[in-house]
Amino acid sequence: MIDLISYLYSALCLTGGLIGFFKANSIPSLIAGIVVFSIIVTGTLLKEKTDNYIIGMVLQILAALAMCGKMGPSYWGEDGKIFPHLTFAIVSILYGGYVLVAYYRYRKESGTLVPTEEQGEG
Repeated sequence: MIDLISYLYSALCLTGGLIGFFKANSIPSLIAGIVVFSIIVTGTLLKEKTDNYIIGMVLQILAALAMCGKMGPSYWGEDGKIFPHLTFAIVSILYGGYVLVAYYRYRKESGTLVPTEEQGEG
């Protein structure tokens, strides 16, 4: 199944990097947008197309934490702008929660969340 939310979040990060580059001539914004976009898309493709669900999820969580870790302190420290700093921090937290809930559902559907009798005895 296509993970549309992950693709939208990655596109949002790339768009934010492009806006930062064109509006403020910020090369770090462009690089960060491209890197986060690439990590999220890679993680999403790993989850969808291969058996590396855990690696894909970890990549997605780390990218969301990196965005929140950069944009959250920028909101509190620099200008206090709601957009883009606070907006991206909140969206990154929500996206991280989405990935964790999706992982819980994956574990529940695959049957690895509920211990079996063999696991309970050991």
